[in-house]
Amino acid sequence: MKRACLMIAGMATAMHLSCPGAAAGPRRKSDTASAASVWRRSITAGAEVPMRADMLMTYRRHGIVHTVKAHVVLGPHGASRVEFLTPTEVQGRVICSDGQSAWHYDPHTSALEETRLSAASEQRDRSVQQLIETNYRVNIVSPSVAIAGRQCWVLDLLPVHPGKSRQRRWIDRITSRTIRIETTYTDNVVARMVMYTPTSLPATITANLFVPQNGKTTHREAATITLDPHSELEAAKVPAKAPLGFRRISAAISSLDGRPAQQLLYTDGIETVSIFVQKETGAQPVPSGGWSKLMLPGLIAFQNTDHHVYALSWASNKFQFTAVSHITPEAMRRFVIELNKSIQ
Repeated sequence: MKRACLMIAGMATAMHLSCPGAAAGPRRKSDTASAASVWRRSITAGAEVPMRADMLMTYRRHGIVHTVKAHVVLGPHGASRVEFLTPTEVQGRVICSDGQSAWHYDPHTSALEETRLSAASEQRDRSVQQLIETNYRVNIVSPSVAIAGRQCWVLDLLPVHPGKSRQRRWIDRITSRTIRIETTYTDNVVARMVMYTPTSLPATITANLFVPQNGKTTHREAATITLDPHSELEAAKVPAKAPLGFRRISAAISSLDGRPAQQLLYTDGIETVSIFVQKETGAQPVPSGGWSKLMLPGLIAFQNTDHHVYALSWASNKFQFTAVSHITPEAMRRFVIELNKSIQ
């Protein structure tokens, strides 16, 4: 159970790096601009400015730093093209999107998988933007710092609730494009980072960059956030709004330890919590392999820590719950105690 939960949470948070915005043109800002205005332009006007860049991304999983390098083209309305250079197992792969569909191309098999993006995606992105503004204070660290050959604003996004990571963003002063995002755990270890070294900003682009040019296409629909209200797992009634500023943004049916599980993903805009819900099969199981018993107000739980990933498992109302996140153990316990009150 531990390995499956922690891997899913690690991958989810590693890729959770930016938010799209609405169309607008670039503007030059003065040194007296407020932190809020710089931030909002970066996720609206700035997110629409075309850019070609070399991307470097790092993220931690199980205490090990992983590195990804790619050539990227970012366009308006969520359009993007990513050509992977490293690691070796993804070298040559291409992911492109015109904002309505996404295509994954594998040059080794010439396979091209298309995913039609759901209508819920755009609304979910707007909701995430609002969550960041609710759950994080935006401060200006510096009005002008040189990075990747650009003069940038530097902003800190500091959590309102203790026990969460903080985030720093470097935003190009001329175009408002975000050049670098760095998320740091509470112990000052960098959790994940993405940096763009622009080769052209603003860039001249054409629409055909964001659609595939070759490969045999297979189609699939993007997963929706709607669950079957008649399923046994849905009867657990886990609320969409959770403690510490988290809200549910997706839900899917998967499996955990060979049994069906409802996988719920919550975010506060930057941090995430994954909750796996399973029907109880009898007495509450005692996890093995590094799990320890923990007495919390109103419930008996089991906890597990794998570097910066913390998991908490408990039984309530004939269901087994497992929550996994990068928030601190103290924050996770507060989250679970309050959440459990709403599902009893």
